[in-house]
Amino acid sequence: MAVAFEKEPILNLPAKPTMRPEEVARIFSCSKMHVYHLVEEGSLEKALDIKSVLCRKPAIRILTESVREFVERRRI
Repeated sequence: MAVAFEKEPILNLPAKPTMRPEEVARIFSCSKMHVYHLVEEGSLEKALDIKSVLCRKPAIRILTESVREFVERRRI
């Protein structure tokens, strides 16, 4: 008799549509720069650039669903 197993969610992601790179880095246990590289290569989808007069570089937000899909693609 075959038993069907449901995939359990790997991550407990926040219930908000976007995340800051720092939040994603904490979840992935990596550096913030690595998250920026993942966005640049297209592995994570950027939601928007937040430009500010006070910031030298624009701040970005990453789609929470993109983080979930990234993990699912790499799940064995």
